[in-house]
Amino acid sequence: DDEVDYYVLELSSYQLDYTQNLDLLTGVVLNITPDHLDRYASFDAYIDSKLSLYEHCQHLVVNLDEQLVPKKDTARHFGIDIPKQPHDFGTVTCHGSCYLLKGDDVLIDINEMQLFGEHNVVNMLSALALGDQIGLSVESMVQSIKDFKGLEHRLEWVVKKQGVDYYNDSKATNAISTIKALTALINHHENIVLIAGGIAKQEDYSALFELIDKDVASVVLIGQSAQELGKGIHQAQINYADSMDEAVSLASTMINDGVVLLSPACASFDMFDNFEARGEAFKKAILG
Repeated sequence: DDEVDYYVLELSSYQLDYTQNLDLLTGVVLNITPDHLDRYASFDAYIDSKLSLYEHCQHLVVNLDEQLVPKKDTARHFGIDIPKQPHDFGTVTCHGSCYLLKGDDVLIDINEMQLFGEHNVVNMLSALALGDQIGLSVESMVQSIKDFKGLEHRLEWVVKKQGVDYYNDSKATNAISTIKALTALINHHENIVLIAGGIAKQEDYSALFELIDKDVASVVLIGQSAQELGKGIHQAQINYADSMDEAVSLASTMINDGVVLLSPACASFDMFDNFEARGEAFKKAILG
């Protein structure tokens, strides 16, 4: 299409495994955590699959906070700390506010973003680094960050109903994604009811269980792995539901002020065609 300046691709390890010819201007591996280990012979094989993205890139963007991504002097970098190079991106906290930086230049107070959570700060830094590397206007990108409301099924605010905010994070199909969603909300809300479950991945859920026991009042578990997940939770109140409608109904009775969060930490295929269908079922159960 002659009217399109750039195409932006989000590629899974699955897609990279079958990619033979891909000529990218630039690219970034945002993070690497154990996932899809039912598909790969080992975690190392999964790492190799994700890092293969860089083989197709003319230029590289690297997350300095991701230990499993090799650091390269020729790459554009970003990270949660203060940038060390003038073309790199990072953050600084000053007088109680956190700011995005390019080198020493302040770009935006994160309170001007419509999204919240450290993971979204990292996402914005990566987008800035990618765009800057191919010559996009930093000023225009900062305005886009201010305007961007997020994507469906990714910590998506649904509605405030009877004093409770409902969030749809159905895209969270592994433990680390749910940890990030909970961490983002814990900083803003004291009372959280979590709806989780589905088909658990072959990964370590202990950090998620620890966070739930520490900061989540109640959990509603659904799906094939509900009982398995319940065994790892010791402090939070646990309830089980056979459907999304029942899960939302139970969750709504457990809280008068705070958040009900769907962030399953599991695949959706036991009950739904995909994570989108799961998220839609959650929203329909709330909104009718």
